[in-house]
Amino acid sequence: MIKGAELEKRSRQQTHEAMKGVVRIYGRGFGEGEIRSILDPRFVFPEEWVASGFFIRIEGEEGYILTNSHVVRNATHLEIMSILTSEELFHVEVVGLVPDLEPDIALLKMPEKEVRRYLKIAHLKTLPALKVSFSKSIMRGDEVKAIGYPMGMDEPNISGGEISNFISGSDYSIERLVTDAAINPGNSGGPAITSGGWVIGINTAMIVPAENIGFITPIYLVDNVLQDILKKGEAQIPRLGATLQKNSEANARYLGMKTMEGVIVTEVFKGSLAEKMGLKTQDVILAINARPIDRHGYVLLEKSYRKKNIYDIIHDTLPSDVISLSIFRNGKRMSLKSKATSWTGGEFPSKPIITQRGYIYFAGIIIQEVCEEVISALTVYVAFERVRAYRDYSVHGHNLIVTHVGGGSMGDEAGVELGDMITRINGQRVQSLQEMQRCLMEKRRTESPILTLDFSSGAFACFDRENLSEEDLKIQYPSEKKFHS
Repeated sequence: MIKGAELEKRSRQQTHEAMKGVVRIYGRGFGEGEIRSILDPRFVFPEEWVASGFFIRIEGEEGYILTNSHVVRNATHLEIMSILTSEELFHVEVVGLVPDLEPDIALLKMPEKEVRRYLKIAHLKTLPALKVSFSKSIMRGDEVKAIGYPMGMDEPNISGGEISNFISGSDYSIERLVTDAAINPGNSGGPAITSGGWVIGINTAMIVPAENIGFITPIYLVDNVLQDILKKGEAQIPRLGATLQKNSEANARYLGMKTMEGVIVTEVFKGSLAEKMGLKTQDVILAINARPIDRHGYVLLEKSYRKKNIYDIIHDTLPSDVISLSIFRNGKRMSLKSKATSWTGGEFPSKPIITQRGYIYFAGIIIQEVCEEVISALTVYVAFERVRAYRDYSVHGHNLIVTHVGGGSMGDEAGVELGDMITRINGQRVQSLQEMQRCLMEKRRTESPILTLDFSSGAFACFDRENLSEEDLKIQYPSEKKFHS
């Protein structure tokens, strides 16, 4: 009984000690979820928000702060506050991040001048960095404490619980730890602490309608992308770049297999790791890195009573590591190998950082280059045919899409519609904002009184050049700066 009380007291002390290294993050910048601002970026509304982060050391150097990428990727200004320094605010800068949030990780740093000011106010010699554990032996039932600044609290909040489950990843998402510790808005970026005061993950998200279901980004995936973040400012995890189908007795028999095992490759995407390795459709992946794959695509890890799929194994691979696959093809078993590579593919390229998306305003319409964020916004906003857009983009190479049509504008009168893809201007093919600008400016200097836009649907729109003013053409190119904090 006494021993249990001592352990409880020690755990409480360790958590309190860890609390010193957790900071409140103040962000100012652009909100990501406002659909109207995505479609008409002339009116991107500034927002403010509060989140969490924590100090770490990297190779003995202090001043680094870990948080979630979604906390900072569209911030224009970032400051932190600590319980050790009262209400003082300290400027921090973005070192790098994972733009697509897989994993949802960003690295910040306090300038040296701010570090000195912090230490002076806190009466410390070094910053209170937390201990980070890259252990992968996490199990259901492990105690965990979520520390952060939820719901606008101005002092760190501690909520306790357990690791209750695991969510496997896909080719587009990483695995996550599930906890019943309370995670609320504002907790994002704070540490998930286990026994001994070790950080095992970053508190990332919650399911709003549910009770006590929160998601933690495993800290060992931070280790896999940290060097790229430090060197390049951005990082991505390795991805397979293929779609898979579970095997069955009938499928195995059709493919000439004696036993039902492995998963079947149904599609290999261009430029992907799968293509680089030489995978083909109807190949059966039997094992990855000598670990057998069952017909559902899982590797069963008996010691931790959980399963990982083939994507989880690939995500947890360093870019310099070699991935080996054992496959079945045309009645034979064979091996494929390749260094792990990141793959940014998908239906459309992703441009989650708002300032890296440009646009052209012309005759009352907004034209942007195709990206996942714009296509998704159109899908929600109007009855937009995503499949048609993918065909126009991937097969025909059309890249300029209409995302806003002002009511009563010349574009509206000409019959331009949301989701139209521009293919030509006065017969000249255009595929980028720069090409469109050049074409518009050239045509405005010609003798032709009519300017014609052709669309992938077969529609067209004509504009009388004499009725166009300087206000009918505005151009905003993507920012060359990676981050704006």
